[in-house]
Amino acid sequence: MIQVVFAVSFLLVNAIGINAGTNFEVTWKKNCGYNQYVWHVSSVHSNPHQDRSWTFLCKYSSRVTTTCSWTGWVNLFTRELLYQCPNGVIAGVYSYHSNKYEDRRFSFKCCSTKYGYGYACYWTGYVNYSDGYLNYGVPTGYFLTGVKGDYDQKKKDRRWRFQYCKRA
Repeated sequence: MIQVVFAVSFLLVNAIGINAGTNFEVTWKKNCGYNQYVWHVSSVHSNPHQDRSWTFLCKYSSRVTTTCSWTGWVNLFTRELLYQCPNGVIAGVYSYHSNKYEDRRFSFKCCSTKYGYGYACYWTGYVNYSDGYLNYGVPTGYFLTGVKGDYDQKKKDRRWRFQYCKRA
């Protein structure tokens, strides 16, 4: 019985690729494993730190290839962040924090997909309020392909939207 529980737990962790939450005010990098993509994002804001702790969950898909690349920094501090993975899916996030600006810069890992292009793409509305909790799961049958973050100067935080697409 113990062997069965261990085997099921091992399969679930490998299929999902769970990453623990990030620490406040530090540089961090979250990288999904081979043939995985980010499918769930959650985050909590800390007013004392003026930063967010992030948790990313990854999911296996045979459609995600191992042909991946990291972007450069896609945003400037306190400015709009807008990134769309060209012909692929988001499979990692890299970020560093500035105490001067009380904001983060972001880089994304984009992995190509088998069978071509994305279609049926949609943007969410804002998934959080400034200083509020963020909890977003990509709908079944879709992949995370884009991120938008708008900075709130007064609250020293971002409101987030996500793009998700089907892949042929």
